[in-house]
Amino acid sequence: MKQAKWALLAALAVANGGAARAQIAVLQIRIVEGEGAVHAAGMRSPRFLTVEVTEETGKPVEGAAVTFHLPEDGPSGTFFNGLRTDVTTSDSRGRATLPGFAANREPGRFQVRIVASKEQARAGIVSFQYI
Repeated sequence: MKQAKWALLAALAVANGGAARAQIAVLQIRIVEGEGAVHAAGMRSPRFLTVEVTEETGKPVEGAAVTFHLPEDGPSGTFFNGLRTDVTTSDSRGRATLPGFAANREPGRFQVRIVASKEQARAGIVSFQYI
């Protein structure tokens, strides 16, 4: 009976691509740098936001896709790619930083929506910025 159980476990491991691997169940995002930043109207900022993506246990998540979304109208701007959405990947410390941001000329507060995803896990957060 024990041999049959081990044979079944070995077959499942092979079917799953070798060693069993745990899926990430829950992601968390924390803003590390840039929350509440004030940007000069019409100017470029070399660093925008840095976030940290972790599992629910606090372990950093490397390779998570982190998307930053700016508002379409009102106080806003564009990323250095010329768009209002940019995607980057978290590093080995779970950190993701956008290379920069160009503010438009409309003063006020705006929200940056941030979404991180890896495998089936997703998380979102909002950062407030000012022009």
